[in-house]
Amino acid sequence: MVKRRKVILDTDPAIGIPGADADDPLALMLALKDPRLELLGVTTVFGNCPPDLGARCASALLKEAKRDDVPVAIGMATRRGGDLPQLLKDAYAGARGRPGRLPLPDAAVSLIGMHAVDFLIETVRANPGEVTIIAIGPQTNLALALRRQSHWR
Repeated sequence: MVKRRKVILDTDPAIGIPGADADDPLALMLALKDPRLELLGVTTVFGNCPPDLGARCASALLKEAKRDDVPVAIGMATRRGGDLPQLLKDAYAGARGRPGRLPLPDAAVSLIGMHAVDFLIETVRANPGEVTIIAIGPQTNLALALRRQSHWR
């Protein structure tokens, strides 16, 4: 039996939202199905959609996969400097800032009450040397976690 690699998927999934691509939801589905991976959690970040909406999208996919045991944490809504590119501000003011065609769970029901950066730090601390963070969206959550935990470098 091969030891499963512990992973956290840091992502910007947007399921059924017009104008968003499908790479992040596909990556989540692949991570769930790969027997070599143990998905410890999903953290969301701005990108295809706002991170709170992305977290609801990830929760919907996890629920459909019958993996409600995987925690989802909302992360950074802006870059480290506190701003958001104008392109994303405009997109979020339109269709990419609202749920699309698929029903999404209520955020209060489906998400953990911890910020994504704190979840990354806590999970890595609980599993020293064992966690791989797969950052497929903007890497702001990871950058902030590394900055807070400078001894990781």
